Amino acid sequence: MNMQCQVRKDGDDFQVTLVLKMDDKMNRQLQARFQDAETSEDLADELVQYGFINVNDRDMVVQLLNESRKQSATASPVELRVTQVAA
Repeated sequence: MNMQCQVRKDGDDFQVTLVLKMDDKMNRQLQARFQDAETSEDLADELVQYGFINVNDRDMVVQLLNESRKQSATASPVELRVTQVAA
């Protein structure tokens, strides 16, 4: 699975675009707004709760979101190649 994330500062909020490219050619593009007070863990937990990602992939998504938030001052998205995917 490939995961790509772009975070843009939009006033007091962040605009997050998360693209998940599964090995079986199934793709998901998710967009969300979140505030400084919300954590990457909160967003990843919601993605697990609503079935967008597997609980075993949660920590990798948190890592990607954290890296993307740190680099949100640049225009380049962060991409993470995941070699193990939860069954």
